[in-house]
Amino acid sequence: MALAIVKRFFSGSTDGLPVEIATTASNSANLHVGPTSTNVLDEIHLFASIDTGATNTADNTITLLINSSCYSLDIPAYAVDYPILSGFPLWGRSASGTVLHVYGSSTAGVFLHGYVNRITET
Repeated sequence: MALAIVKRFFSGSTDGLPVEIATTASNSANLHVGPTSTNVLDEIHLFASIDTGATNTADNTITLLINSSCYSLDIPAYAVDYPILSGFPLWGRSASGTVLHVYGSSTAGVFLHGYVNRITET
């Protein structure tokens, strides 16, 4: 068994640019769609930054939706490259893939960025 590892952008990002998150679950950003093959794993590395020009000086809460599971996390005011997920596994599981959605509690310029290590068993 051999493993192939490829570093990729989030599927919901344009050329690796940060994604600004929405403020309601109904407008949640589709940050990444995981693999569809059961022999593929996406290892998620996710960071948050707060726009320094934003008027919000309070902490922000973001919610990650992974399938039907919700994870709420606090992001400190003025955060830059604040770690959210480090090596979180998204296994391939179905024809549609596992979807990572995210939304926030504030309109104050919360941006998510990071990368995916796609690990394929060959």
